[in-house]
Order: sequence, then structure tokens, then C-alpha cells
Amino acid sequence: MESNDDSAPPLPLIGTAIGAGEGIALGAVAFVLFENPAFAAGLGIVSAAGGALFVPYILSFGAIQEGDIDPGALPAAGTVHSGALGAALSSAAIIGLAARFVVESSAVPLAIALGYAALAFLVLRFVLPDADGIPDSDAELSVQ
Repeated sequence: MESNDDSAPPLPLIGTAIGAGEGIALGAVAFVLFENPAFAAGLGIVSAAGGALFVPYILSFGAIQEGDIDPGALPAAGTVHSGALGAALSSAAIIGLAARFVVESSAVPLAIALGYAALAFLVLRFVLPDADGIPDSDAELSVQ
């Protein structure tokens, strides 16, 4: 499987753009609902980081199967499971927003969101496949 860097999709750039949009949108919703800029910024940052990590992970499945990119060329390949961390952070931002409806403080929902993110990451890193576990286009998949 050869990787041509000129035709490879800019997955980190796409993920950053979508993550920034996700963070701005969720932060704006939190600010409109609760009028607390610190809380809105905290949720926006968590959501943006999650989107920036999860979107390239999802997009890389098709690119790896088509032979466009090598799994080792993905950002943070082999260090942290970016799909699990991204999914955990994206969903933690929603959990934090929901927790703010129950708790008046802004710090407690953010702590709940980060605690949820840690627990979700521990579970998702075993459930979601690594980039190295994505089958190449040459491998045949059999359904039994």
C-alpha cells in the first residue's frame, strides 16, 4: 500500500474545522441558556477537542480501506486512541450541558463532564478499533 502525500485527504485539517464549529455551536448554546461565559467556554473547548479528534478517526476508515493513507500516517497513531478520546470528549460536553440544568454551579457540571469523559474513554478504547486494526483494501472480509 503506497501513500501519495499530494492526494492524501487533509484529515487533521477537516477535523479541526469541524471540531471548531462544534465547539462554537455548543458553547453558544450554553451561553444563551445559562449566560455564563466561563461555563460556555469550558464546554466549547471540550466539544471542539472531541470533534477534532473523532472526525479524522471516522474519516480515516474509508481512506485506509481505499489505500489512500497508511494507518501509521494518522495523527497520534499508536499513542492515544484518538477515536475513543474524541467520542468521550464530544459526548462529555453534552453530559456537562445536561448536568448544568440540574446543578446551579458551573464547576460541578464541568467536573461531571470530565469524569464521564475519563470513564467513557476507558470503555471506548477497548470497544472501538485502533487505526492499525482497520482492514486494508487488499484484505478480504468474510461474514459468517
